[in-house]
Amino acid sequence: MQTELVVDFPAIAVVNYFSEVTVTLDAAAVTGAFFDTYNDTGDGVFESAGGSTSINASFAAGEFTGDANLTVSSVSGLGSYDLVLQNVWAVRSTGAGTLAASVDGGSVTLTGENGGTIDVTGATASQGTFPATGFAAANAVIGGVTLTLDLSDATGSGNYSNGGTPAYEVTVELN
Repeated sequence: MQTELVVDFPAIAVVNYFSEVTVTLDAAAVTGAFFDTYNDTGDGVFESAGGSTSINASFAAGEFTGDANLTVSSVSGLGSYDLVLQNVWAVRSTGAGTLAASVDGGSVTLTGENGGTIDVTGATASQGTFPATGFAAANAVIGGVTLTLDLSDATGSGNYSNGGTPAYEVTVELN
């Protein structure tokens, strides 16, 4: 007598992700991109020498005064830029034909601790649909998230936060 055993194993997905991501923008990279005409003194100060000038000083009320009419160069380019967060989530599964990963993200405003705001929009996932991989960590499909940061209103240094409101949400569906 022989008995066949059949085990009905459910479709299960395991998702790994970070509940909070802190991104530090490299000062040299930011200033190199936006302040290319300025000289980096190495201490967070960027100088722009305007050449030489002549001042005609007048004497009144016991002092000499003169106006150099310094022209302040404009800083352009502080706008919207993609922030690509690589390897911030992973998924592995069994029992499903395919998995679909998507990222939901509306519009979130980060408020600076020293002033200003950074708007975050356009969250997208770097992976789409992929086959079931099994539970081995080596088989996990690892993905990223791309967000758009609008830096044009970032006026203060320090942390910009949204007070705990998620900037994006990774959703995984078993198909």
